[in-house]
Amino acid sequence: MSLWRQISFSIVLGWVIVTLPLVALAGIKVPQPTSSSTTLPAVLTVQQVAQRIRQYHPTLRLARFDVGLASAKRLEKQGAFDPVLAGSSYFNRYNSSSSPGKALEAVEADGAIKLQTRSGIEVMTGAKLARGDIKTPLSPTGEGGEYYAGLKVPLLRGLGINAKAAEEQKALLGEPLSEASLRQVELNVLLSGLNAYWDWVGAWKKQQIETELLTLANIRTQAVERLAEAGDSPAIDAVEARSEVQRRVGRLARAQRSAEQASNKLAVFLWEELTPTTTPTPVLTTIATPTHEQVPSQWEIPTPYGTEALADGKLKALASRPELKALELSRQLSQVDVKLAKNNLLPQLDALITQGLEVGDSGIGPVIKAGISVAVPLRLRTAQGQLKQATISVQKVTLQEQQLIQRIFVDIADALSAINAAYERYEAASQELLLAQQLQVGEQTRFNLGDSTVFLVNQRERAAAEANVTLVDALVDYQAAVNQYQAVTGQL
Repeated sequence: MSLWRQISFSIVLGWVIVTLPLVALAGIKVPQPTSSSTTLPAVLTVQQVAQRIRQYHPTLRLARFDVGLASAKRLEKQGAFDPVLAGSSYFNRYNSSSSPGKALEAVEADGAIKLQTRSGIEVMTGAKLARGDIKTPLSPTGEGGEYYAGLKVPLLRGLGINAKAAEEQKALLGEPLSEASLRQVELNVLLSGLNAYWDWVGAWKKQQIETELLTLANIRTQAVERLAEAGDSPAIDAVEARSEVQRRVGRLARAQRSAEQASNKLAVFLWEELTPTTTPTPVLTTIATPTHEQVPSQWEIPTPYGTEALADGKLKALASRPELKALELSRQLSQVDVKLAKNNLLPQLDALITQGLEVGDSGIGPVIKAGISVAVPLRLRTAQGQLKQATISVQKVTLQEQQLIQRIFVDIADALSAINAAYERYEAASQELLLAQQLQVGEQTRFNLGDSTVFLVNQRERAAAEANVTLVDALVDYQAAVNQYQAVTGQL
């Protein structure tokens, strides 16, 4: 091979080495989403993945059903305090007890509106008519009937708290409890989905690296074969070059398979509505599997997290973690049971008073009924057992809360450690890649000058590619650690 051909070959090969992209070290932020279209965009960003998960993922849709059920449960329990309109009317023909064989007749009618209040007081108002030969214990009214209003007041058991009021309070707490459960599900699904996204990005970046590595080997093989044919290079160099091509073909096949697996894994989190629907249950379907063409070209530059992130993360977690909210709501539920059980230890003592007015012929004008009823249980095992269970539940929640807070704080510290470790790996891998690329170019220059071998050039190129893969892994690990930190602090 002539000197000019060697120089031309060196220039072309050097240009390929320099211009084939590996992973850019300059930090350019991933573009922000600009559309909420139900089809995948040209470049799939992490923000778009998160948005689609929140909007369409079936697991979150199912959790939202639970929120709706909790709302319906609250409505059901509130119905216990709806006003009730009740009425009855009877005609009686019966044998007289004082004059056997004599038929007596009577008419009875009663209508009332009753309202059970949350305090336990029952309010009522109504009218009644009792005419004819009225049986005991009824008493006749005036021809125009009696119109009355009254109260039934629990003086001990049932005052301020009762079974119906307790059920309503628990149902009211059930709504934010279901929302906290929904948020917990959302954090878990988002964490898995975003980690799948970064695995997908990293897998296709590594596939790109292997593709470029194979391209270099093909270019060199062609050049070396021409040199061998011209007698300017040993035939063994051509064999070495072809062997390297096959080795890199295998590496590329493995990288391609890993990238396709990552695409399929990410596709599980990408859902959309099949068609606009007016039915209560939307029709959902997974969208097309994302491809390498939708991978962002560059990443954000990793940054280390300082010591202040630990204290800040703890404060955010205490304010935002849904598990802590759920435990606090569970404590309040148990406290309702404690209050109800303590009230059930009291005797039943109710007061009743109604004030009425009889009108029409034979009416007596104002009428009144007042009295009390008493029921004293001889044993209180039911209420005592309920109180003991509720008290233990409160103590249990308190211990669970302490345990959870400690675990959250440890998780935050671990996530920060993972972030900074990944950052240090990124820094080291960046320098390793720069040095490996310099060695690669230097070895290629020596080869062109006849001072190296194809074997050494191949080793330098593989070393540069492996450094590049290490850099990608560090970037993926960094993003996964950031996701973990945001999840454990409740900010994802």
